[in-house]
Amino acid sequence: MKERLFPFKGPDPDYIDYLERQLKSVLSRLGLDRGRLPVPGPSDSNSQDPSTGHYRFVECNQQAAKHAQPDKPTAWSKQLHKFLKTLPTEAGWLEARIRAGVDTPARNQDALQSILGNAGVVVFHEEYPIPSLPAMLPTGCEDLVVRGYRYGNFVSRCGHDRDFAQTVATFQDLVFCSYCEVMIKAGISIQVTNDTMRQYTGADKSDLTLERYRRGAVWANRCMAALFENGWGHRSWELFFLGGQTSAQLAAFAINDASSYKLVTTHMGHTSVPILENGWIPYCLPCIVHHITGYSVP
Repeated sequence: MKERLFPFKGPDPDYIDYLERQLKSVLSRLGLDRGRLPVPGPSDSNSQDPSTGHYRFVECNQQAAKHAQPDKPTAWSKQLHKFLKTLPTEAGWLEARIRAGVDTPARNQDALQSILGNAGVVVFHEEYPIPSLPAMLPTGCEDLVVRGYRYGNFVSRCGHDRDFAQTVATFQDLVFCSYCEVMIKAGISIQVTNDTMRQYTGADKSDLTLERYRRGAVWANRCMAALFENGWGHRSWELFFLGGQTSAQLAAFAINDASSYKLVTTHMGHTSVPILENGWIPYCLPCIVHHITGYSVP
């Protein structure tokens, strides 16, 4: 035996006799002594092994016997579950639009104009509320208070426009990567497509990184299509507009598990949302890409 629990020196058969004596000693103290322990017979599952005489030696790997620890979640799966937690519910859709800075029909139209490449920089909008000054201004300090209110309103408007710009720019990333995937499907070489992508993403991006961005776009489009089938209507596309996932994050989901978008569709469930919302233009990604191609790709 390679390992012995007791410090016994001698051959294995003598060690086994020693173990039997120890066991009988314990059994006798408990009143359970029934004589010498039987040797396993041929029908026993622990039958004798001819190569070792009357006994069969079984080695126990204590390390392998320990309960296996569950695998720790990977970085990308943590990111995906974080994304699931931030997805808006039907009841919280308006709140999600407000957080994204695109909560009015005018903002919706401005966002689409920017996504389609038809608009310049969008600055402040008239619909933003003008703050009301306090009814009673401190004597001698009226000007300071008024200036403070005005500047506070200006900062708030900048933050609102920042959220708007960030939401639009992130969705533009997805549109662009989707467009480049269409280029490849239309017969454009990967090299030409990658060169086109570098004009926007930067010259330092490798071919592998750009391919992953496109795979992330495919992942998102498949998710949108599945959501549409589940009855989410125009919100199938708006979910990704409001979600704010970068190209790198979508790529991580796609390259680690191409079918992980099903977790999103399962999380959202089934519903019945119309394709169009009164006064609101949908962020239909296939239509947007089709428009950018000049309707030249079927």
